[in-house]
Amino acid sequence: MAEKVLVEDPQPGLAPRETGSSAGKSMRDDGADLFHELSNYTREELDAECDSVRRKLDWRIMPLICVTYSLQLLDKLSLNYAAAYSLIPDLGLQGQRYSWVAAIFYFGLLGWSVPGNLLLQRLPVAKYTGCLILGWGILLLCHPAAKNYTGLLILRFLLGMLESNIAPSLMAVMSMFYTRREQPLRMCAFLGFNGSATMLGAALAFGLGKVEHASLKSWQLVFLVIGALNFLWAWVYLAFMPDSPSTAKFLTHKERVVAVYRIADNMTGLKTRQFEWSQALEAMLDFKVQCLCLVGLACGIINGGISSFASSVIRGFGFSGTMANLLQLPAGAVEFIIVPLSGLAATRIKDSRCVIMALISLLPFAGLIGIRFTPIEKKWSLVGQ
Repeated sequence: MAEKVLVEDPQPGLAPRETGSSAGKSMRDDGADLFHELSNYTREELDAECDSVRRKLDWRIMPLICVTYSLQLLDKLSLNYAAAYSLIPDLGLQGQRYSWVAAIFYFGLLGWSVPGNLLLQRLPVAKYTGCLILGWGILLLCHPAAKNYTGLLILRFLLGMLESNIAPSLMAVMSMFYTRREQPLRMCAFLGFNGSATMLGAALAFGLGKVEHASLKSWQLVFLVIGALNFLWAWVYLAFMPDSPSTAKFLTHKERVVAVYRIADNMTGLKTRQFEWSQALEAMLDFKVQCLCLVGLACGIINGGISSFASSVIRGFGFSGTMANLLQLPAGAVEFIIVPLSGLAATRIKDSRCVIMALISLLPFAGLIGIRFTPIEKKWSLVGQ
């Protein structure tokens, strides 16, 4: 006789549960209703549809995540590409001013991270994220109208605020639709789209740098085109990204139940709207979390410099502004290939994530050392590193 899936002893990650820190108030998960429907099907029935549901998710969820993450990096890189042209003299960003324009983005990101994540917990994930993308697009479309240092500072600060929640929101979507085993490869897939952003941005900036007799300058066109891409994509994201499996219109009702069944073993649930301070404190005191924070800090220092100053550095090697943008394209291609391959290796090789992360970190470290000790006359060697 086929075995029915029992929910009398439900996985705590999905079922409604009582928590001591909330004074006996029920913390209800968004997927609880679908979870309780598991008893209507046998385990064999659910297992038979798991692969087809995963394929549907890959074709519908992953493209939305990958393009969104790619555009988010493109927003940050827009300043770098614009700096290859006349942005700095036109807005009076000489000296330390350009550095502050680059840095203030991260002040906005840091300042809004906590409030923004609290909103992320309480609001529908897809709709909240779509509104953020729409905000990015509007802010970037305002960049060409900036007339001075102060105006650009304000725009970059606000852009950092709106982009502070993109990684958490996409990871939240990932955890709602994919199992723990499936997540590393797919997270590396969308992280690899940082490389596609670099390639797309470099190609766009190179082409826009060739525009002549336009009423707008090349750096203004860079912001205008990237802003328009974000503005249009926001409506696509809002139209097609579901807030959770229970609202995924491209799945049948049974497939939504299967989607919840698939991620039940994650023990994380889909989403609850109550914030637990005890859990936040536990995470802050966790040694692994602290290590990850240090890794993120170290990577952020390098990434922040590259994303804002790559064009200036390459121009310092003796290349023109248009070539400085074009020469960033190969770096994007390398990232687009290496990062997903790393995720594939972490998925296939058991307990290998930390080792792979350490090995991959050696590549840019070697490049930085090479740049430090290579003579300035060897500009092609410097670019290659």
